[in-house]
Amino acid sequence: MKNDIHHIGLQVIEKDLQPFYIEILGCIPLRTFNLSKEEAFSIFNIKKDVEVIYCKCNDIELELFVVNNIKIPTFNHICFHTDNATELINKAKMAGFRLHIREKKDKTKTYFVCDSNYNLFEIKTIKQ
Repeated sequence: MKNDIHHIGLQVIEKDLQPFYIEILGCIPLRTFNLSKEEAFSIFNIKKDVEVIYCKCNDIELELFVVNNIKIPTFNHICFHTDNATELINKAKMAGFRLHIREKKDKTKTYFVCDSNYNLFEIKTIKQ
């Protein structure tokens, strides 16, 4: 059996859509739909109508559930490799998003950037 990740669903705050997901991560919105509170309750046990934006960030597909409630921070995170980590991190820093750089003894760097709703992204540079 072969398993692949199709998409990742995240709860996001509306104010982060443009600056974080589109401008920093480079997501391209593909479609938007509304999930009724009845269906949201059946699937997620959350009784609330929600707007969902399905987008693609290069080869990563995200399903963004726009709910303007702040989540409690967790250890959940998404890690991806990119060939433009420095540019991505500079954009995040300029936009004021939380950022941490972890440098290893071999001088390689791993970047952590977080949106306003504590969705954490671990960014690694693709080794050439």
